[in-house]
Amino acid sequence: VLVFAYLVMPAVTALLLSRRLGLVIALSVLLALAATVVGTVASLMIDVATSYCIIAVLTAFFALAWLFRSVMNALVSA
Repeated sequence: VLVFAYLVMPAVTALLLSRRLGLVIALSVLLALAATVVGTVASLMIDVATSYCIIAVLTAFFALAWLFRSVMNALVSA
């Protein structure tokens, strides 16, 4: 499950934030690295499986990007 999350979630999240290919690739890498660090630290702090924490962080990043894009679209169309 973690492999599929690493393949899909950073790319989809980056696509919500940009449409330029170079920026999407850079954002994908940065999001995956940040999720790995934050998820690993969180799993050590709350004593749960690391993969679940990383997936939760990737999902949180996606939710925040989706919310950001929704707000920005509402502001632009208003």
